[in-house]
Parts: sequence; structure tokens; C-alpha cells
Amino acid sequence: MLSRAGITLRTKLTLLAVASVAVTVLATFSLSALHYWNARDREYTVAVDRIEQAAAVYADRIEDAFRLIELDARVLAELPTVTDLAMADPGAARSQLSDLRSRLGAVFAGLITVRPAYTQIRLIRAADNWREIVRVNRSGDDVEVVAWDALQIKGAEPYLAAGDRLGAGQSYFSRITPNRENGQVTGPPTLRFVRPVFDPEGAFFGVVVINADYENTLLSAQPRLAPSDRVTVVNDAGDYMVFDNAEEPPVMRFRADPDWVPPLGLVVDGPQADEGPLTVLNDRLLYRLPIRPGAAHQPFDHQVITEYAFGSILSQARQTLPAEALLGTCLVLLAGAVATVMGGQIVHPLIRLNARIQAARDTGAPITFPPGEGDEIGHLADSFTALTNDLVRENTRFHAIMEGAADAILTLSPDGLIEGLNPAAEALFGWPAEQVTGRPVQTLMPLELSVERPAVHRGLALTARRRDGTEVPLEITVSASEYAGVRQVIVVARDVTERHRADRAVADLVAKLERSNAELDKFAYVASHDLKAPLRVIDNASRWLEEDLAEVLTEDTRESLGMLRGRVARMHRLLDDLLRHARIGRHEQPSREVTGEEMARDLAALLDPPDGFDLIFEDSFLGMTMLNTPLQTILVNLLSNAISHHDRPRGTVRVSARDLGDEQVFTVADDGPGIAPEYHRKVFEMFQTLKSRDEHESSGMGLAIVAKYLTLAGGRAEIGSDTGRGTEVRIYWPKSGAGTTQVAA
Repeated sequence: MLSRAGITLRTKLTLLAVASVAVTVLATFSLSALHYWNARDREYTVAVDRIEQAAAVYADRIEDAFRLIELDARVLAELPTVTDLAMADPGAARSQLSDLRSRLGAVFAGLITVRPAYTQIRLIRAADNWREIVRVNRSGDDVEVVAWDALQIKGAEPYLAAGDRLGAGQSYFSRITPNRENGQVTGPPTLRFVRPVFDPEGAFFGVVVINADYENTLLSAQPRLAPSDRVTVVNDAGDYMVFDNAEEPPVMRFRADPDWVPPLGLVVDGPQADEGPLTVLNDRLLYRLPIRPGAAHQPFDHQVITEYAFGSILSQARQTLPAEALLGTCLVLLAGAVATVMGGQIVHPLIRLNARIQAARDTGAPITFPPGEGDEIGHLADSFTALTNDLVRENTRFHAIMEGAADAILTLSPDGLIEGLNPAAEALFGWPAEQVTGRPVQTLMPLELSVERPAVHRGLALTARRRDGTEVPLEITVSASEYAGVRQVIVVARDVTERHRADRAVADLVAKLERSNAELDKFAYVASHDLKAPLRVIDNASRWLEEDLAEVLTEDTRESLGMLRGRVARMHRLLDDLLRHARIGRHEQPSREVTGEEMARDLAALLDPPDGFDLIFEDSFLGMTMLNTPLQTILVNLLSNAISHHDRPRGTVRVSARDLGDEQVFTVADDGPGIAPEYHRKVFEMFQTLKSRDEHESSGMGLAIVAKYLTLAGGRAEIGSDTGRGTEVRIYWPKSGAGTTQVAA
């Protein structure tokens, strides 16, 4: 059938099909190109954000490692023991100085044990050409408190040149150099931190120096990396360490190494190119971020270089090209069929698609379009749906991060006006987001920003005020970003109330411990001096009375004076035992291993059992190896009890031993009177005796001293006895902790 113009309907449909094919092909390739470039830009932006965040995270971790060294040095320099050493007269009794040095050495050793990167902690006195007072070394897992005779003079060391010019609160890191002992290089490149020490009068005494293995310090901040990421930390001397998934573990590359080559993106011995922090080099995207120094002076600089393979950035976008090409081919093949569909059939799917797009726009939900339409409109709807749903997913992911973040996050305009808050920020400050949006950030916290260039802060401490008027301490990070030509300031705030409370609790516990130690020292002094002085006066006075009144004294009065002196002697022994009990566990004394035969000889010499008593050491005891301290004291008390409480002129005491693997069992058995079960625990308490002190002279402290030694060592005691004959006391002594033992001073 022909039209009025002589063109048949078939021709019109063909022309319509041709026109439809041409338009479809053009639209398909335009949409594919737009999709490709949008995906490329989106992936590039994500990659940039990723390497910027990786650089910031690792830079923060390195800064935290340096700040931890500063904090440890400050705490050590302010210890009371350090102050006592600063006040002590260098010519004072060596025992007094040795006690202070031992206590400080124990603190240094405890800290170096929990800091794997630390290799040495020292207290150095400026007098005597910078002489070491206390030094603790670390070699692998071994920690050593260096003896006095092995301490060194450090006046020639460059890192101490500015030590005596430091004021209160000042400190510095020295340059990174190999560790030296007695002028010789003995260790790896070392990071040293110097903190001054002043006596209570404000006079300069010396410095606390912390040595840290430079390589291990950087390794302690090792980041977690994705397969295609690489992070390099480099100092101004050209030394660097590369973290990636190809080199395990990371190795420090020093400029002095013969095989040293500069890391990617670093110009050595020449000016750095002024390309800004973000550059593309050798098909890799690089981001450089300087590491901000802490409060202490640092004679060196660091920067973090994060890398990302540029090809990986475009891989996802390139992967969409075959799919888009296939989609275009399908649309071309179906274009002729679509051209035959009349106006109403063509317009109807478009109207449905538009309605679904508007509904998704209003609700924010992903677009759903029924598949299987079989025409170009259906495929076009699928492509547009996929593109739109990608954007919806990105927006949903962003909101999920903001909603789920535990820290408060605020977005600000460059001039400091609040643009948004996440739920954590609403909970922290007590303000709904809609009520503070558009208001100055000073509504929530005292933060000042420059309109031209907002400052970037990390770890900034502020005190904010909630809506209810209460104050809350914060640690905040301020960063700036720019997207689509719009600048924005991001503030991340963390509530550090619990951290402050924990710090105060630690300070309170330290203060209580110091007070407790001071009270115990005072008690020991009173017990050893003030309380014994009146006893000596009473004893002397009774003897003078007996001499002066010898002619008129009767037997009763002489007996009373003798009883008086006996009570004085008992009180004197009680004070000695009480003082010994109080001092247990306050000092460390080296303990050595001895054989059972050596221990048996020493015990026999100390006890000197009276005639009629047999002290028998069985082969199981003689053949065992044991610690001499404080086992000797424990066994002396047990054997003395067995002999002194025996109710007959003749008796036998046997000592045996067993090895149970992780502990040793020592048994003291006698054939004297038994102990009723109800007294098995009571006899280990202070001042407890089973007989009147008039019947048996005793302070009642012997088994209490044994019990305290066992408690400190993690051991235990058992009594096997009843009201019949014989008592068996078993001591379970753990093998752990050999080498040093807590003993009474």
C-alpha cells in the first residue's frame, strides 16, 4: 500500500527502523561512554580517598609510637624514686643508693618488658661527666639491670650535648645513629629520646634516656594493606621501609647500604618536585603525607608515601566495556522489531519507566524494573537502573558509615558552619542535627577555623559543652576535603572521659601505693628503734634494782624480776619477728640453686639441735637441687617449731622432698605431739601458739613468716596431723620465678 507521497508503508517502517537503529546505536555508545567515564571518575575518587586515608592512618600510628616514647620518658622522669636519687648525696652509704637504684631498675625493667621496640632505658647524672646511674638493657627477650661496676661515662656522646640546657618540660629526640657501648658500635640504628630530670629545688640533675630500635619502632606501626596497596615511610636521610604484600616481613633500607636504591616518588640529593601530595608516577598513583612531629624537638623528618596501581583503578571501569558492547549489540538487533511497535506501544514502557524512576527518587530505594520486556526500552531501563543503583549503593554505604561510626563526625563549611552530624555526634552533644545545622561550630566546641584555608589538626584536645551544660573532654581530628568544587571540613571527635578517668585512677593507685610504702617504712623504723628503746631501759633498770637491792630481795621478788626480764626478751623477739614479717616481699635478692646436701649442712649449722634430738635428711632431699633463698628460712622455721614444741627429751625430725614437675614438695615430719585439725589453719596466723607463752617461750610468728613467703611465691602448705603423735608439714614450692626471690629486708 502506498502513501499519498508514493512511499509505501513498508518503506516508512524500514526508514523508521533505520532511524531507530541509528538513534539506538548512538544512544547506546553515548550511554556506554558516559557510564565508563563516570565509573572511571568514581573509582579514581575512591582510590584517592583510600590512599589518603591509608597515609593518614599510618602517619598517626607512627606519631603515636613517638608520642608513647615521650610519655614513657616523662612518667619515668617524674617518678619519686628518680627524685630520691636526684636528692641523694653521691657520697651517701652505698646500701642506700643501691636500694634506690634497685627499685628504679625494677621499674625500668617492667617498662622495657612491655615495650618490644625499647632496647635501653637509663638514668644519667650530669655530674661526673654524664655518668650512668641506672641502666636496663634488652637483648631479644632477655632484660638485664646493669650492675654498678658496668655503668659507663657518656660525656662524649653527641646526643647529650644539649641535655644540660633543657628547661622544665623540654625534651628532644637525637639523630638516628647506631647504638654504641664504650665508644664501639654494638647495635642497630637507634632512636634516642632525652628527658631532663630536676631535683625538688629546681636544680638540673641529669636526664632519662630511652633507646628504641628504629626499625622495630616503625614495624610496631605496621599497617594492614590490601593486595594492590603499598606504603613507604622514609626519613630525611633517605632511610625507608616498604610495606606491601610481596615482601614479608618488611625490611629497613638504610642509605648507607651498598644495594640501596631510592623509593618510588622520592628525589634524593636534589629538590623535590613541587607536584603537591598526589602524583602519578610509573603507572602508580602516589600520595605523600609528612608526619607531624610531637611536642618534643626532632632533628629528623618523616613522610609516608602510599601507592596504588593506576591500572587497578580503571580495571572495574574497563570490565564494563564488554558488557556495554554486548548490550549495544542486543539493542541494535532488536531495534528493527521495536520500530514496528506503534506510538502507544512505544510510549507505554517509557511512561512506566519514568514512573518507577520518580518513585525511587522520592523514596531513595533502588529502582526495580521487571525484566524480560524484550525490547530496547527494557534494555535501556536495565542500563539506567544499574547506573542509578550504583549511585544509590554508594550513597547508602556513605550513610551506613556515618550512622554506624562510634566516633562523633561533623561536616562543616570552610567558614565553620555546621552542615551535618552523625547519630554519634547527636548523642555526644545532645543536639539533634536539624537544630544545629547552619549554626557555627562554636555552638558545640571551641574550634576556630580559617575561611581561606581551614587548619588540619590531629589529636587536638578540647573541652566541649553539651546541650545540658555539662562539659566533656574530646580528642578531635580536623581535615579538609574538596569534591566537585565544593570545599568541606570534616571533624571527628572522640569522648576521652573514660581515658581521663582511667589516668586519674592509675595516679590514685600509685599515690596510695607510695603512701602505703611510706607508712610501712615508718612502721619498720618505729618497731626497730622507738619500741625497742623502752624495752632496753626496763631490762637495764631491773638489773640495777637487783644489784642495788641484792641484800633485801626475797626469792619471790627475784623471781618476779626474772619474769620481768623474760617478758622484755619475749617482747624484743616479737618485735624482731614482726619486723621481719613486715619486710617480706619488699626487696629482691638473687637466689642461687644449691644441692640438698649443701642445704642440709647449712640447716644443721643454723639449728644446732639439742642432745637427744636426731635431725635426719632423707636421700630424696639430699639428691634434689633447690633454691637457697627463701627456702632456707622456711625450713629453719619449720624445723625449729618441730624441735621446740616437742614434749619429750628425745625426738626425731625427718626432712624429705619430691619433684612434681612444676613444683617441689618439702616435708618436715616429727614424732612430737600432734595438732588437732581445727588448728591446721590457725597456726599459720600471726601471734598464734598452741601452748601458753608461759609454758613455751615463742613469738607465734614463725609459721606466719612461712605462710607469707608461700603466698608471695604462689605456693601452699598442708598439715598432716591429728591429736595423736607426730606432725607432718608439707610445703609446695613452685619452680617458676627462679633467679630472684622476694625476701625480707
